Amino acid sequence: MEAALGGTDDVITLTGDITLTKNITVSRAVTLSGGDAITLDTAGYSLIVASRGNLTVDGALTITGSGEQTIRVKDNGIFTLENGTIESLSKTGIPRYI
Repeated sequence: MEAALGGTDDVITLTGDITLTKNITVSRAVTLSGGDAITLDTAGYSLIVASRGNLTVDGALTITGSGEQTIRVKDNGIFTLENGTIESLSKTGIPRYI
């Protein structure tokens, strides 16, 4: 996942479930897409949209996370949810998406 986000493709289509093992930073314009029943689990980590990064989520992709921030957008970063779902699995009782 990290290599794909660091590459040059404008659209990255996930074909299977992925679980993060560390924070992943998006520092360019990219769209993450997934088909039915595809889950990106950030676990206790975050997808971080860096300053000037631009992350769009499209398709039937479900992003889940159990950490404090499933998706974190830094100053001047852009996150767009065109389609899909974001679910917080945090046990704190306070859902935090962005």
